[in-house]
Amino acid sequence: MKRKVTPSKPSTSAGPPPKKKVIKHQSEERVTAEPSALQNLQEQKEDDDGGKNEKTGGKKKSELKDWNSSKCDFDLFIESPTNIINRRCKISNNLIVACKMITQNEVKGLQSDFPALVFSRKTNGDKVFEFTVDLKLTDRLIQAMRYIMAENPTFFGKKAN
Repeated sequence: MKRKVTPSKPSTSAGPPPKKKVIKHQSEERVTAEPSALQNLQEQKEDDDGGKNEKTGGKKKSELKDWNSSKCDFDLFIESPTNIINRRCKISNNLIVACKMITQNEVKGLQSDFPALVFSRKTNGDKVFEFTVDLKLTDRLIQAMRYIMAENPTFFGKKAN
């Protein structure tokens, strides 16, 4: 049995009823709010002095300053490309260890840079095979090498520190 859908009566107000916006938060809760309420909150945050500029008498223009990170007293971003010094050490005739920044392509065309310890090995035909390890693991690699050297004194000829 099919029901007929009858159009609702036109409203006598000055315009269509306001649509509700759906706002998603990180916890994936859904909150609905009317657009006019959201606009009122934004206007209250923007206009502490009534929305008038004292000099011109017009609306304020929001101007953003340019980013300048060169005048920082302390650089706590240790993974910054400026903090990584590129160095290459030849270990043998077919092995080189290097420290450098690696650019990694991610989903949706994004790129991320990270500091890496790169082991480059020469293969047949003058090609190279590279194995990258995060630079944060360097201390652990050194500690592992010391353990291996300490456990094999006959091969290395003496005990490691």
